[in-house]
Amino acid sequence: MSGFVGSGDGRVKFAVSSPSIIEMVAPGTQNGDAIEYSQLFGGGATGVFLAVTTNTINERTAGSGVTVDGVLLKDGGVTANSQIAAFYPQVAQNDIAAGTGGAIIVTNYLTTINTDAGGDAFTLANGAQIGQMKKILLVVDGGGDGVVTPVSLSGGTTITFNDATDYVILQWNGTAWVCIENFGTTIA
Repeated sequence: MSGFVGSGDGRVKFAVSSPSIIEMVAPGTQNGDAIEYSQLFGGGATGVFLAVTTNTINERTAGSGVTVDGVLLKDGGVTANSQIAAFYPQVAQNDIAAGTGGAIIVTNYLTTINTDAGGDAFTLANGAQIGQMKKILLVVDGGGDGVVTPVSLSGGTTITFNDATDYVILQWNGTAWVCIENFGTTIA
């Protein structure tokens, strides 16, 4: 390691010439209860940058991410061996009444939809985080179909709900919603 330089904005910048272990210990801690943050850094712009606050570590990686023990860490997602970790938003479900249609929110896991005799049209924005899960369930079939048009959908452009209890579970892969479970809907 080449040493460190004060950045002038309260941060410490380490100049690293070869892979090194950098360990930070929270001030005022006793041996045995110290909070330690360790990360293997390589040279250049491939490191992980940590912002530490009380009980929170926020990370920012280079665009290509960084791999630790075979797990690729990138801003907004985690992958391991071509598998994407799943994340369920913890906001309560929402229900869209028949005859209203409109935007399905992506900040929660479950959205229930209902249709009237004329059918209802819905839209779905892109996900906010790689691995984000979204379930859409048709509860009341008033005679018409419910048609969901996501901004980005792998394998099609629309999801059509024909009967009550039809549902899909989608996962955001960073570029499109991918259907990982389908009960009764038509993706076209």
